[in-house]
Amino acid sequence: MTCMLLSSCNAVKNNEYSEQEVGRSFAISFGTLLDTQEIKINGEGTIYGETGGALAVGVAGSFVGSGNGSLAGIAVGLIIGTVLGVSAEELIRDRKGLEHTVKLDSGIILAIIQEISDDIEKLSAGDRVFVKKFA
Repeated sequence: MTCMLLSSCNAVKNNEYSEQEVGRSFAISFGTLLDTQEIKINGEGTIYGETGGALAVGVAGSFVGSGNGSLAGIAVGLIIGTVLGVSAEELIRDRKGLEHTVKLDSGIILAIIQEISDDIEKLSAGDRVFVKKFA
């Protein structure tokens, strides 16, 4: 698993770590930011959207007809609900991000994707940065 963090060399504000990061080592590389552009991060559906949609529309489908008609309504409702639930969840989970292009001092060029958040540091082309990744 590779996790990368991009930060300016001038203002390091990385004083929070997840439980999975405790006891792990990180490799630090220095470089120069070449470009930053805004991107769209496409959300992905999970079992929750799929199940929620299937249940909601499946229950609604049970009120269609009676006997076998009701069973058919449930079956169609489950299928339609699954598709709608996944699609709705993907739309809800879509968000904005940034793609940073960095040329490391070693000459390697990286593209690093970060989600936009309120505490993200504004970076400009030419800034000196460091890239931290799990070693």
